[in-house]
Amino acid sequence: MTMINFSESEIKAGYLVQTPDWYDYVIKDHKEKPAKTDGSANHIFIFEGQNGEMSGVPVVKLYSSKVAAFMVPLFKAANGGKDLTPGAGIDPNDLVGITLQAYTKRGQNQEGSPINDLVDFRPKR
Repeated sequence: MTMINFSESEIKAGYLVQTPDWYDYVIKDHKEKPAKTDGSANHIFIFEGQNGEMSGVPVVKLYSSKVAAFMVPLFKAANGGKDLTPGAGIDPNDLVGITLQAYTKRGQNQEGSPINDLVDFRPKR
């Protein structure tokens, strides 16, 4: 019989935040995939908690390119809190490795299951 081994990150992936608060995160990865509905780009960011109860917990955040405005707080925090320049392109892959803070609370996925949700961002203090 084949044994199944879980990494620490895989085990922590199911952890749900108990105390909504600002936590430090490093952006571990960015992936771009076409939306199933119309083929527009979906941007998937994978964050890993760095402190408190979220230490080591991976959190996935998806953004649609159709509503780029929802990504502004993330990109502004990754830019050290500086305003973004209209029309200036930013490669989302450049955010990988940046540490910032995100307000974390429980949310729901599309099926209604509880998830960790990163609802606001700011530069690491």
